[in-house]
Amino acid sequence: MTTIRQDFIVSAANISFADLTHYTSRGGSYHIKKSQLCRVVTLTPRSYQLRISIFSYQNQITVTDSITIKSGNLAIGDACYFFSEKEDESWQDFLISNNYLEKRSPDFFSISTGGDGRFRVVITIE
Repeated sequence: MTTIRQDFIVSAANISFADLTHYTSRGGSYHIKKSQLCRVVTLTPRSYQLRISIFSYQNQITVTDSITIKSGNLAIGDACYFFSEKEDESWQDFLISNNYLEKRSPDFFSISTGGDGRFRVVITIE
């Protein structure tokens, strides 16, 4: 089994982890210009165990969870960055269908950071 470690900064109030198709099938997309605000990691399609540490100047959040990636693309960041201003209706529909980021599915989950800002995310993917 291969272990991948990613360490980067995201801007978010909620940091979501999703198969990219979780967004694109609901009207979202990934724009390169937003890549500093979120990340897409290319992986072999299968289920993964994620060990996540989120750091801010006030605290650290640590979560271990699993996710199924069918598309080969793990999207990480505030889910809103996968929807542009032109896709406002899609964003609202996405929020409602995911119970405002509270609804977990095999290809999506979200972690509340406790406040908006920039956060260092260290993720180990196994």
